[in-house]
Amino acid sequence: MPEYQPKALNAIRNGPDWERAVVFFHGFLGNRDDTWDRLPGLLGAVVADWDIYTLGYSSTFRPDIMGVWSADPDLSILATFLKTQASIDPLRRYRSLAVVAHSMGGLAVQRALVDDSSLADRTDKVILFGTPSAGLRKAFWVGFWKRQLRNMAIGSEFITTLRRDWAARFEPEPSFDLMVVAGEQDQFVPSKSSLDPFPQRSRHVVPGDHLSMVRPADSDSPTLKLLMSALSDTPMTDEMAAPLALAAEIPDATVSGFIEARGNGMSQQDVVRAALALEQIGKRDKALALLQRYQALGTDVQGTLAGRIKRMWLENEELGFAQHALTLYQGALEEARKSGDVEQIYYHSINVAFLEFVAFDRVERAQDMAQIALENASLAKANAWSIATQAEANLYLGHRDLAVDLYYRMLGMDAEPWEFASTALQAGQVASKLKDSELADRLEEIFTPDV
Repeated sequence: MPEYQPKALNAIRNGPDWERAVVFFHGFLGNRDDTWDRLPGLLGAVVADWDIYTLGYSSTFRPDIMGVWSADPDLSILATFLKTQASIDPLRRYRSLAVVAHSMGGLAVQRALVDDSSLADRTDKVILFGTPSAGLRKAFWVGFWKRQLRNMAIGSEFITTLRRDWAARFEPEPSFDLMVVAGEQDQFVPSKSSLDPFPQRSRHVVPGDHLSMVRPADSDSPTLKLLMSALSDTPMTDEMAAPLALAAEIPDATVSGFIEARGNGMSQQDVVRAALALEQIGKRDKALALLQRYQALGTDVQGTLAGRIKRMWLENEELGFAQHALTLYQGALEEARKSGDVEQIYYHSINVAFLEFVAFDRVERAQDMAQIALENASLAKANAWSIATQAEANLYLGHRDLAVDLYYRMLGMDAEPWEFASTALQAGQVASKLKDSELADRLEEIFTPDV
């Protein structure tokens, strides 16, 4: 018996006479209804004269799950699927459409609008949440993996072609109202990718990470108010705009005052939180300066600084950054071992192992560090990080079946999406270095979400 597939289009509100419809189109890490949670229903309660639908794509309408990000035809299929749904009942009866898209869905929306002039002519509003319109840094995927994320790279053929075609078709002024929205804590799609390809007037920032920004808790949500403003064709009032301005400005505007108020009482947690807040809004230089200023506070600050520099190496492959990060991790590890802090020991030693192995090809040093990480992670409280550390350590030590089992265990533990993404990135880099296609496939099965 064939597996049941839910219908693609779900009507949240469907009036008999309205000529306008909002279509919510999900993306990576999502599905038709769970991505948006309460947002479509909350919107229907406050905006009149718009029917509301959520549109999803099951395996009937898309390629193999593990291939959804892998090649140009996959996103083209999603774009064609969107165009098809807009051209048949019930959507074809509407005079105008507002398309609200999340993450990868926003790329399919852009491709559909570029390719189909009739759809573009009917589209009145386009709102893109957390869409990697400029692509993602190549550090977010591994070339050795055959099916995952590769053509989303900055400079990839897909991104380059989309940006060229979009500019030719819709610049300097598209025929529809455009909003591009970043989450202030989105660590999956940086604001540089979601906002920078578009003019300043189209850019907005709301509270939340890659997922929570489209899952409002109540009717006071800045995300909901932004959509209300867009659909009602009314300017943002001061009351509506305040939370959005707050999301964009609080980290940078208040960090200096916060530090000044704390003075010599700054804790490691204070410094790390402030630095991450700065980084999340694209102010990496200020985050690095803050961490460097306070690195003497302890190994948590030192490790956070090392992690930012390690990311810079992953982005541009300059070994100087890898060496700087390695030196910082080694110094922090030495301090952690003196104090006997097992959590800090396993954290720093696994990062030393990673850099020794992936950046510098020093296998024996990596294995020595992996053994230290494994011993201390086994002593620590079982959580996503300690289990992921044990998994990665076993990769270096040649115990790949055990590593895979531990990665599966880690997925069942509470963690933020970016924590899983970070773990997948590091595991993928190791698999690529090992040139083990079977391991790469097994890791991909673990970390490729059911989108």
